[in-house]
Amino acid sequence: MPYTDLDRVDLPYSGETFDYVIVGSGAVGIMMGVELTRKGKKVLLLESGRIGEHRDRQIDNEVVQTGKRLENAVWGRKRAVGGTTIAWGGQSLPFRPVDFSRRDWVSESGWPIPFEDLSAYYPRANAFMQIDALDYHEDIFKMFGLERPSFDAAIDFHFSKWAPEPDFTKVYARTLERDLQVVYNAMLTGLIPDGNGRITGVEVSNHAGRRQSLKVNQLLLATGGIESNRILLNNRDLNGAVIGDHSGWLDAVSWTTLGFRPVSSFRNIPMHSSDSSTPMSAGDVNIRNAFHSPKPISRSSSC
Repeated sequence: MPYTDLDRVDLPYSGETFDYVIVGSGAVGIMMGVELTRKGKKVLLLESGRIGEHRDRQIDNEVVQTGKRLENAVWGRKRAVGGTTIAWGGQSLPFRPVDFSRRDWVSESGWPIPFEDLSAYYPRANAFMQIDALDYHEDIFKMFGLERPSFDAAIDFHFSKWAPEPDFTKVYARTLERDLQVVYNAMLTGLIPDGNGRITGVEVSNHAGRRQSLKVNQLLLATGGIESNRILLNNRDLNGAVIGDHSGWLDAVSWTTLGFRPVSSFRNIPMHSSDSSTPMSAGDVNIRNAFHSPKPISRSSSC
């Protein structure tokens, strides 16, 4: 069905049940939505932005940075249907094993997961981006009838690949309109927990500040590293603990490295902590890094 604009109409799903509610319609949100609908699941996709890039939505990305600076944190992340896929080049450049390793000469290096845990999913991601199944090394040379350069073993190399069409809203336009329920101008303002540690509902708001609640079976956050942490840190379970902090990685008190504090969340629309009726603005939380672990982690990234 056509996309729903929450600035114009109320949520039309108060009596419906979705298998999955996905927050964020960027690369991850669209891929999960499309894949789940292919498996026969009923999916609702919520997006805080609108169709296309607009300044009045982008300013909600403003952050106060207290650590290593991230360039273009406002305009480099797109609040729009399609997320940053509406602006990126569609590059596929996988991490390498060294990116996951602890290196004494690289500050904050080392991941809490090995390369192998992630590498198995690259072919599936490339297929979704409509990128060929060739590897990033020998297959490319063979395709062009070339010999591999005689580099020393200490020198590694790889090719980069690009999606023929990087904008997922164009590639999967028919699926998004026909098989998913997509609602834009819908900011997630609250997570509603039960007494068993599960999220059973969400609260969303349009840009006029009109709030609505929606029951959920399975909630998937696909809002990026900064926004996902802001959402979790601004919500508490019935015992007052940060939602999703069972691992300790989201411990807002002990984060000490890369710092982000979102300045606003739909300006003048405060987040509400689920254990209190007191408004909790996005600026109340100094978001420090995407994960907190006793072991330092890498902040390198790929498209």
